[in-house]
Amino acid sequence: MTLRDDLLPLFDLPGLLEGEFGVRRATVSVVVETWSGPVGVATSTLVSTVTLPITPAPTVVEGNGQVGYHPGGGYFGGGLSTLSAGRLEVGQFLVGPITKPYTGGGYSAAQLAPGGGATKRVYYLLTGDQFLGGGERFELVHLAAGDPFTTSLVLQRKEQAT
Repeated sequence: MTLRDDLLPLFDLPGLLEGEFGVRRATVSVVVETWSGPVGVATSTLVSTVTLPITPAPTVVEGNGQVGYHPGGGYFGGGLSTLSAGRLEVGQFLVGPITKPYTGGGYSAAQLAPGGGATKRVYYLLTGDQFLGGGERFELVHLAAGDPFTTSLVLQRKEQAT
């Protein structure tokens, strides 16, 4: 094991402590739906749903036009956000830091941003006081994984299912 491997579990401690004290009000899950045919086609039926809750719950911050910033030290897009000129847009949320994988925890980029396809729908479910009902659906805008210890996500609110 390297020093980095030994340090990774420490990045989960703030989230664990905040969860214990009830400070984190939002939860984040990665949801992958598999359909019998192409997503959105009337004859396709839902075959399975796999939900991956991110624990400990990462910080969730609404964009409100603030300068796009990755808490782990990197900026969106490796310097500038090509999608939003370095700024979070209305309806976007910064989620993170999320600890990278280590023995006993953390998440890989593949787990946080699983591949979709014609028969798969991937979305992010955010629940908590600031989100409606049983939670709201979001889509991935950007995954910032340049930091050696953590990853952050920029999520955009999707049209909600009725």
